[in-house]
Amino acid sequence: PLPKDDEGDTSYLGDFFSFVRSTISEGLRNATSVRGVLLMLKSVVHANPERIQLFTLPLMKLLGTKAKDHLQSAPNTAGYDSSGRHMITILEICQICITFLGDQRKQFLAALQSLVEKSKSGQLCKFILDTTRAWAFNSQDTFPSMKDKAQLLLKMVSFEYRSGERGELLHQNFLELIYEIYTEPTLRRSDLTARLEQAFLLGCRAADPSTRERFIDLLDSSIP
Repeated sequence: PLPKDDEGDTSYLGDFFSFVRSTISEGLRNATSVRGVLLMLKSVVHANPERIQLFTLPLMKLLGTKAKDHLQSAPNTAGYDSSGRHMITILEICQICITFLGDQRKQFLAALQSLVEKSKSGQLCKFILDTTRAWAFNSQDTFPSMKDKAQLLLKMVSFEYRSGERGELLHQNFLELIYEIYTEPTLRRSDLTARLEQAFLLGCRAADPSTRERFIDLLDSSIP
């Protein structure tokens, strides 16, 4: 793992670690060789998530810039797909290190909400949905909080209005997640389910008859 600045590594690997650290820092600050730099950073934090603290500020600045560019671009334009892949890699890094993002965690979660609401990339929205699924069923980690998870899930209500087959599939996957949350014994009568009533009622009027029936049956069974 990449050592911290104050660990004083004196081995023959010291020069290599310094090179990795400076390459990542410079790449994030100047947004140069973005893909390579992000993959390098991902490898570093995968080995030790705490190492993100060396790069949090420039990474969040890059996230803000890339998210803005992505949301202002139209699908099928030059660079749109690569922009989406960069976003996914940044989000993967933040997901691994969310416990160590400190004050920048709020900015990360706000960026997720904005992307869910406005991104036209089905791949990116699906990635965020899958990430949120993992968080929803993980009660061991302190972050994100139940409130943060619920806020992100409620932003996904907007999937209902996405056009095309991909939008319909995204919305259906979202409803499946909501149903799984409400049928998960460990989440029964939890703060998360209490905050997601709006999303649950969305399932009760789903266009798909099978999905709608399952939600209504679950609602009926919960009424004394």
